[in-house]
Amino acid sequence: MEQTCLYDYLDKQDDPLYRKILLLKKGEDFYVDIYKISLNLFGLYEVTCHESHIAFSSRDECYRFLNKKINESQLNRINKTN
Repeated sequence: MEQTCLYDYLDKQDDPLYRKILLLKKGEDFYVDIYKISLNLFGLYEVTCHESHIAFSSRDECYRFLNKKINESQLNRINKTN
């Protein structure tokens, strides 16, 4: 069974995370949870955390990756408290 989020059913354009990725300009970055998201000067979206550094050629790929990781992180926190 796969974890889903509200924006799997609504338009992702309404998702604040997607909007932040969409509005990134080359050389800018922002943080979400443990992840630093940046758009480098070559137009690649980079996601960096203490465990990894991954580049994506499209904002949709970047968004899907982050959405999955953030959902997994939230699920792990819930499981640890139960």
